[in-house]
Amino acid sequence: MTRTITLAQELERLDASGLALCWEGLPEGEEDAFRGGLAAMLELPQLLEEEVLIVPGALMNATYGLTGDNAYPASLRIAVVEVPSQVRALVPVLTPRGLRFFDNLVTNDAREQHRIDGGPSGG
Repeated sequence: MTRTITLAQELERLDASGLALCWEGLPEGEEDAFRGGLAAMLELPQLLEEEVLIVPGALMNATYGLTGDNAYPASLRIAVVEVPSQVRALVPVLTPRGLRFFDNLVTNDAREQHRIDGGPSGG
């Protein structure tokens, strides 16, 4: 139950959902361990049935115009699992473990790219 995302529209949907939890740099073949670890940590066994979506770094760069130091390595794999809305409240617990919501990732990438491109700070 793993699928690689290939379309920008799919990224836009994940961003808009606000419920796509991600891990940057998941090694190939570790999708089941990632899903299982999330299910155990969050005490949500239903996550074992969720599809792990893999977002290639190259697609992130192309979709969001990421360049220079802000660009992802093309082969980087960002693993994403859509989670129930109550998980959003656990951000303080998730962040120290390297987990982020996809919309947060996109927002931070855009802010940094704006800075790199010479936009005013705080943008």
